[in-house]
Amino acid sequence: MVAAVAEHGAQSWSGVSATAGTDALWSLAGVFHDPEEPWTFRFGFAQERQQRTPVTGADLIGLGWVELRGRAARRGALRRGLHRDGRPTSYDDRVIASVGVGVLSADDAHPPEREPFLHDARARADSRHGRTLPGLC
Repeated sequence: MVAAVAEHGAQSWSGVSATAGTDALWSLAGVFHDPEEPWTFRFGFAQERQQRTPVTGADLIGLGWVELRGRAARRGALRRGLHRDGRPTSYDDRVIASVGVGVLSADDAHPPEREPFLHDARARADSRHGRTLPGLC
């Protein structure tokens, strides 16, 4: 399990005459993997609230399933709700699937538990370009 809480104060950009109010964020993510099975289940939840902006809040729910049987099959779903004062909530739904073909070693059959939910692909992509993200690699 990984949990995070963050907050920042109001911001202003004098060059473009824009301001934003305070922001608060919390998130929780986890991984479940039975060492006897070739699959891993991942989940994550997050919520963000910001004052004095058109979109005052966002809710995120993500689920992921990784299966390793001679290939790496990854499936994921993300639902994001955007809240606006006095208006209906907008939803953004995403479904992601990928299959890696090749020979897997015994180490590949049991991925490390520290690989965060839904961020592993971004971390690998960033590491290919010489960038690393704290806590993801």
